[in-house]
Amino acid sequence: MDESGVLGESKGCNRSEPSDRPSVQPDADIPVAIIDEGSWTSAYFRGLVRGALRRLFFRWPGRTAALNRYRVEVPGVTSKGKATKRPGVYYKCQQCGVLGKAQLSKTNPKGHVRIWLDHIEPVVPLERYPDWREYLERLFCDSSNFVALCTDCHKEKSVSENAIRRANVQRRKKTSETTTD
Repeated sequence: MDESGVLGESKGCNRSEPSDRPSVQPDADIPVAIIDEGSWTSAYFRGLVRGALRRLFFRWPGRTAALNRYRVEVPGVTSKGKATKRPGVYYKCQQCGVLGKAQLSKTNPKGHVRIWLDHIEPVVPLERYPDWREYLERLFCDSSNFVALCTDCHKEKSVSENAIRRANVQRRKKTSETTTD
């Protein structure tokens, strides 16, 4: 509330004020009305949508079915070493074979290795950025397109994929520079 007693009229909340962000040309796949307000760039909007879709992906039944393929049950043990009735549930890394826990949060309690469910065919292709339809098809793909990887193996795979993407971007930049000259 500002000094006039009106909600939403304070500085920063008024959408009609000019934005500090640079104006951008809207992308073909993003509605113009979303960007015309002047407060969001197309990259910012794409990031919001990608984040929301990835959060939705964690609830998708296909992800659960894929994760259950890598499930391993071991005899449950309490912190004092006594056997429990319920088994301990772990997931096996398909690259190195280590057992770990699959969790939604970034923190990993009790020092367990974290297991990631990774797309075999990357959501973002190595050679270009996909349109929204292709992004959705790749994100919510068949459960056979997933592999369980521990943090180290997942990082290794991601680093190599990102290096290929960067090399492809550099190659496209050089190609476009030579064609414009």
